[in-house]
Formats: sequence, C-alpha cells, structure tokens
Amino acid sequence: MVDNFVKVVEALSKLGSALAWPLVALTVLWWFRTSLREFITNMSEGSVKLFGLEAFAKRKAIEAVATAEVAKIEASDGPTPRSMIWLQSVGKSRRLADWLAHVSLNDLAGRKVLWVDDNPDNNVFETEALQALGIEVEFVTTTSEAMRKLQKNDYDVVISDMTRFEDEKAGYSLLNRLRDFRPGTPFILYSSTNTPDQERAIVSQGAYGSTSRASELVELVVSAIREEISGTSRHSRAVRDMMALRNRRAG
Repeated sequence: MVDNFVKVVEALSKLGSALAWPLVALTVLWWFRTSLREFITNMSEGSVKLFGLEAFAKRKAIEAVATAEVAKIEASDGPTPRSMIWLQSVGKSRRLADWLAHVSLNDLAGRKVLWVDDNPDNNVFETEALQALGIEVEFVTTTSEAMRKLQKNDYDVVISDMTRFEDEKAGYSLLNRLRDFRPGTPFILYSSTNTPDQERAIVSQGAYGSTSRASELVELVVSAIREEISGTSRHSRAVRDMMALRNRRAG
C-alpha cells in the first residue's frame, strides 16, 4: 500500500501547476478513503524496518507526531482543506519514520527534557512521541520555575515556547539565562509563531534550533541528545572552548 501511495503522489505531483496539489489530495482521499489514520500507522511501522519493542516504540512516536501535526494545522487560521491536512501529516510522518529507522533507542532511554510552556496541554501528542522513544519529559510553566529545576537537576534538552503571560519574549529570556547558567544544555524553541527570521535570530544567540512542527521538534531533540553523547555537539565544543579559554587566562 505504501508503494502504491508513493506512486500516486509522485505521478500526480508531476503536473506541476498550482492546481496539482488539490488534485493529488482529492485523488488520494478517493483511492485510499478507507482509513488514512490506519494508513499512517501501517506506513510508519513498515518504514522503521525493525521488529519487536523498538519498532513498536518508534511507531507509537510517529503516530503521536502525525496526530500532533494534524492538530496544529487544524488549529491554525489558514484555509487548509482537510485533504491537504492529511497529506501533510502523512508526508511528515513518513520522513520521520525513515529518519528514526537509523536511531538507536538505547541512546535515548532515560534522557530528560525540561519543557517550559504556560499551556502544556497544547503539547500532549508531542510529549507522547518523546516518551514513546524513552525520553522523560517534565513540564514547568514559567522561566523562574525552569531555573529552579535547572539548579537542582540535570536535563539533556530544554524546550520552550516563545510567549508566556509573564513575558512576550520569554523564549529569549530563558535562553539568555540558560546560556549563562548551563551553557552546554541544548535549547529548542517550539512556537507556533516560528518564522525563518526568528529561527535565525534565536540560533545566532545560542539556541540549538527552532520550529513549529512536531516532526522537526522530535528530530531536533533526538539529534541534540545523540550529539551530546558522541561529543560532536556544537554546544559541547563551545563549552570546551570556553573552559579552555578560562584556563589559559587563569594560567
């Protein structure tokens, strides 16, 4: 079924006009109308190319991401047709499934994420995706709470939204405090207001990444953890460089 789906999309997308994608959407909905949700599940399980508990965990993560992508798109103000919503979620889920096929869950088990958001209920499916991969997620709602947690505990990644009732630029505020207090901890901005300009700005200030997409969030979190483990993270290198500079000055 996956091969048939891909062939249909590829063939119709070659039409190339502005009207092509609505046609793709309607055709796919007609040919695969029995259950696109079931299709996402089956596609995800096949794409990870693994068996046993690890494959099951990855499939559950991908299902949660697909659900999150649909929820985010449906909650937006854009005029996106429901058929396009399904196509977008299927495409993102497939890409994430192929990417996760090369990730070992042993690298992720027991890793901890601190998530700062004044509306944690908006991130239920994203949280389920990370937890399915073995990552522990802890929520706080304010920057001050986050700093108290960071003083007592170690976290592998910090996720934050941009705007909270305390501060319209709360994401930047938290990043600045984290950079001074825990400069080696990867910081990821997850915000519906994410734009290319905002992403460039916050990355230039030391963030690991910025996104509004659930699939990209999972990739960023997993990549940050794996880079820290291997010692190839730009954050790890930055910390080592900073410590070396301090040692030279002290000497």
